[in-house]
Order: sequence, then structure tokens, then C-alpha cells
Amino acid sequence: MDKEIHRVALVGAGGMGGLFGSILSSGGLDVTLIDTNRRQIEAISQSGLCISGFGGERQLRVPIKHDAA
Repeated sequence: MDKEIHRVALVGAGGMGGLFGSILSSGGLDVTLIDTNRRQIEAISQSGLCISGFGGERQLRVPIKHDAA
């Protein structure tokens, strides 16, 4: 495969989707999260994606949508 990937959509913005999304975004990819939980979508849209753990804490602005369209 010779084609480089620059844009990624992840379905699910929970613990794992959020973590993987933040890692890919920090690595320079254009990441969009997709989730069905409207409260979670609103929180991430307003405050950004907050990741906290062994690697420290970081807050990223990642686009999030309700559907893949």
C-alpha cells in the first residue's frame, strides 16, 4: 500500500476511542470522533477531549459528530 493516511474517523468516543483518537491526533492525523451519546458529544465539543493517565494529562480539540455522514 503506497497511499499515506491523513484523515481518520473513529466510531466511539469513550475511553478507548478517545485515547486512540488523541494519540492519532497528537501524531499529526486529522481525526474525527463519531459517537451516539449527545451529552458526551456536547462535552467534548465545548471543552475538548481530556486524557489523563500514566502519560500525563492533555486536552485536545478534536471534532466530534453524531453520525458518519
